[in-house]
Amino acid sequence: MHLPSGLSTSMTHLRNFFAFAALIAVVFVQTESVEAQEGFLSDANAARAGLKVAWSTQVEISSKAKLVDWQLVVDENQATTYYVISYGSRKEVIAETDISAFGVPYGIEGAKQAAEDRKEIIEFALRNDGKEDVKVEISDYSLPRSTLFALGASGQVICLDADTGATRWIQQVGDFRLPSIGLGASKTHVAVANGSTVYCLDFDTGRILFSGQCKNGIDASPVCSEENVYVPLVSGRLQTFPIKGFGVESFNLVAEGGSRARPLITEKHVVWTTEKGHMNVAPLGSRRTVEYRLKTSAPIVSQAAASGGRLFVGSLDGFVYGVNETTGQLDWDVSTGQGVLGSPVPFGNEVYVVSRANELYKINADLGTYPEGWQVPIRGVKQIAGFGVDTLYCINIRGRLIGIDRKTRALTKSVEGASVELVMPNGITDRMFFATSGGFIQCVHEIGSLRPRFLETDLALAMQEDKTKPREDESAMGEENPFGDDAEDMDDDNPFGDDSNPFGDDDSSDESDESNPFGDG
Repeated sequence: MHLPSGLSTSMTHLRNFFAFAALIAVVFVQTESVEAQEGFLSDANAARAGLKVAWSTQVEISSKAKLVDWQLVVDENQATTYYVISYGSRKEVIAETDISAFGVPYGIEGAKQAAEDRKEIIEFALRNDGKEDVKVEISDYSLPRSTLFALGASGQVICLDADTGATRWIQQVGDFRLPSIGLGASKTHVAVANGSTVYCLDFDTGRILFSGQCKNGIDASPVCSEENVYVPLVSGRLQTFPIKGFGVESFNLVAEGGSRARPLITEKHVVWTTEKGHMNVAPLGSRRTVEYRLKTSAPIVSQAAASGGRLFVGSLDGFVYGVNETTGQLDWDVSTGQGVLGSPVPFGNEVYVVSRANELYKINADLGTYPEGWQVPIRGVKQIAGFGVDTLYCINIRGRLIGIDRKTRALTKSVEGASVELVMPNGITDRMFFATSGGFIQCVHEIGSLRPRFLETDLALAMQEDKTKPREDESAMGEENPFGDDAEDMDDDNPFGDDSNPFGDDDSSDESDESNPFGDG
């Protein structure tokens, strides 16, 4: 049977359309099946504790490989626009940072068009299923860009949108036969260590910009600033690769002892810790040696933390240290009685830390003292997970997610389910991230927090509100006369002069009835 050329072309387009729609439907069903998996935290168990599983995903790492490193990067200076296609009880999200079929991010207009195209496909499918009454709508919102990077043992780098769980890009890095040690990202670049080579990737696309050979074995995850890639070596040195020079003419910052943790980048410094018990601090971009270092009496095996102009670090000597970042002066040290394996987690003027004895401590960040009610630690805590409105979330020694009231220390939540294997402590937003070594990742938050809360911003606003509130001694005046003891004699000293009505003559009320400016009655 022969059809007119125009009709034949139309039929071809229609068949292509159906094929594309079917492909999209298959992809969507696969995504839904991943999201429906019950990892270590099911939707039902989360809801009973006042929490919600925002998304779950299985990152694409080799079946024999494991998740070896991950990192969250939040850029509050760069917004991401999301388009939400809603129909019935289902939602799909397309972000401007999602990668298009051309291998580049959609951009705002591209994401908007992709959402419109997806809407047409869904409407067609609904009509075909006899569900014409189901309305398909598109809405949009913008958030600071939040990105989650994951690294598989065979060198797979996966970039996820931390708000939706959608995969932005995947890049194979290095030799899969060599160990992948770790990754570190700034707001513009991603560094990955594989074997004795470090790779620098573009943040938005995952494209490999350059690679550099390290002079010694790599000891811990690398890290990026806007200008350099820093790699901790087994010799204790921090090999530095200039990004603008594509890694050519690298140089070393000298320190003693190997490193077990990713260096920390602040606005002014790169900070790295060593098994020699040192916290080393060097200016960003400088080829000079270390500006200053803190020396403790035992190895430091975790990353330092920074907040409010201070650096915080825990040592196996059992102390937590607070150091003025600008001057290098030791402001305080606090003993936990046991070695500190994990990084301190600052939150406003509070610092939380877990000792080797699985005891949780809360320290005043300014004074280096235990706040009232926190002189005794909370036992049975293994790791800090994140923060809610009033709650500190932790993993207990059984691997269960628990919630602790930050003021009263009371245990307020305990989430049933399989034990949590990996957790990323998050002091940036109110999102909590959990994972398995096999690469199954979940994002969890408190019910009612539909959009991520940025903790530092919220704390700053709360502090500002506290400053504008009247003090208790001002608002609760009791029986004290606010006008002074002589207020009872005010009739004898009329502030308006004589006894005349300050608003007019005494009989003005009669006139006002006759000439009411608001009308009769």
